[in-house]
Amino acid sequence: MHAQSGGIFDATRFARDCEVSRPTIANYLAVLEATFVAHVVRPFSARRATEIVAAPKVYGFDTGFVAALRGIDRLRAEDRGALWEHYVLNELHARLQTRAVQYWRDKRGHEVDFVLRRPGGVPLAIECEATSASFDAANLAAFRRLHPRGANLVVAADVTRPFREEHAGLAVEFVGLEGLIAWIRGPQLACQGLTGSAGSRPTANVARRASPRGLHQRRGRSRLASRRLYPQSHPLVRVCEPTRSPRVREDPG
Repeated sequence: MHAQSGGIFDATRFARDCEVSRPTIANYLAVLEATFVAHVVRPFSARRATEIVAAPKVYGFDTGFVAALRGIDRLRAEDRGALWEHYVLNELHARLQTRAVQYWRDKRGHEVDFVLRRPGGVPLAIECEATSASFDAANLAAFRRLHPRGANLVVAADVTRPFREEHAGLAVEFVGLEGLIAWIRGPQLACQGLTGSAGSRPTANVARRASPRGLHQRRGRSRLASRRLYPQSHPLVRVCEPTRSPRVREDPG
């Protein structure tokens, strides 16, 4: 099970392979969850016919343990996405001290990595990407067709300063891990968005520096052209930027 960490948990298949009943497998999983050996992420849905409503995803308790079971001794490019998703889940549990993290999937295979219910039941959609350039909005767009209200976050390992882009008609916020935690802990940041305060004019600057990663074409326009960086004074920027240690002057004597 841990070798398949992050996948849909099929109790029937495990029952068949282990030659025990399905309720026994469900009891085993409950014990693993209660002892924090496994993290069970249940589906978010409005119980529509097109949505997965019962099958959970199961993650191992530790990314290093999962990597060892998979025989990963060197981090390969194809491993980064799954392990990053797992790491983000671990941090959500640890930082927020809650297990109220869900995922969303429909019967066509569209999936949003994590969903958090905000006040009033509004879902916050979270996609995990090893790089911001690898984000594909198809899954998020499918989710928002059924659940149109709520913010959309992409937490990417290479984002050091949060920014916003538009994808498939949706405003998508790109943040690093610290920015994700700050967003969830501070609902006022989600309300402010790029404006700094309610009712004020936008103060975000359009990014002017080019990089190969930022020049992926979207409908004839570069992603960079539509990217808006948060202003340097924005709380999310202050959270995400690394702390610089003060220089220590050497005593010449």
